[in-house]
Amino acid sequence: MKKLIAPILVASITVPALTGCIGQMGVTKIATGFNLKAVDNRYGRAGLYLLMAPVYAITSAIDLMVVNSIEFWTGTNPVTGKAPAVADTPVEAYLKVNTDLGEDLSEAPLSSINNPNEKTFQMRALDDNGFMRIIEGKRTGDKIDIYIDGEYAASTSLEEMKRFAEENHERLALAHKQSKMG
Repeated sequence: MKKLIAPILVASITVPALTGCIGQMGVTKIATGFNLKAVDNRYGRAGLYLLMAPVYAITSAIDLMVVNSIEFWTGTNPVTGKAPAVADTPVEAYLKVNTDLGEDLSEAPLSSINNPNEKTFQMRALDDNGFMRIIEGKRTGDKIDIYIDGEYAASTSLEEMKRFAEENHERLALAHKQSKMG
């Protein structure tokens, strides 16, 4: 077991850093905003910037490894709430490859979760065949009905979901890490 810890730790740190790290740097923008509001003098801001270098290192790491990856896969930055993702920003590119790829490789595979009301969530996701599907959950009391493209798919209860999450915590955490790997 101890032999597996180091490779798992290295993979869990490096893989997210290599997937979708281009982004808006939302957490770092918060630190920059604090710096700008702390003092009104340009030299004071520059001095504070130097003092805050360790803070910027930490916020940049959080952005690069977590927040920007979420932005890359969902199309929206979870900190700034802005879309499209930087990776989807339309510009005059030097190298054009989208015309040679399918649509599923030129758009964010997941969209942010939308909550039309407090008892409903919607999410767009690509299926295994590259088709965009709308997954919707509707809560009625303790029951949640799940629909795919408007067609009923399954039902569950909040209690079942909690029990499943508790019983499968480690497996779900591993699946979550693997989903970030692509």
